[in-house]
Amino acid sequence: MSDFGLFESPFGVRWTTLAMGATIVAVVGARRRPFVGVVTAAAWMTAFEIPYQIADALTHHRDAHLARTLGQDVFWLATVAGWIGWAHALGVRPDARWALLSAAIFALWVAQGLPYNFAGQTGPVQWWPELLNVGSKTALGVAYMLGAVAPSARPAWATRSGQSP
Repeated sequence: MSDFGLFESPFGVRWTTLAMGATIVAVVGARRRPFVGVVTAAAWMTAFEIPYQIADALTHHRDAHLARTLGQDVFWLATVAGWIGWAHALGVRPDARWALLSAAIFALWVAQGLPYNFAGQTGPVQWWPELLNVGSKTALGVAYMLGAVAPSARPAWATRSGQSP
């Protein structure tokens, strides 16, 4: 524990999330196309937020409002899940090793009760949960970025039959 307060970006997300998103857009955009970079970054954020929001609801909102919370989450998640499918249609396949690392870190975080820091909190920053949050999210970001720039990361419809991508 520390007396140092959480310093959030003006966009309501962690600076590390913004940095990873910008890195994905820049690297994938330079190696493929800027549009694919944007879709890959959005798919990464969505792929992290879906299990995070569900785990948060089940861990911290197990009360009379659980059904309402899950209902809102399902609606919200359904509206953004298309990014993952869109990235898949563009040939983006997250690197399995990095995705598994992300899942392992996330599982450890959930096993510890999914504690997290938030903007405006009155207590000190919890550094271990912050490392698990950022580590899981960053590993998944690397998985998406590597999957988007891999030589095989081309949509099936963009290659002719019998030719390698």
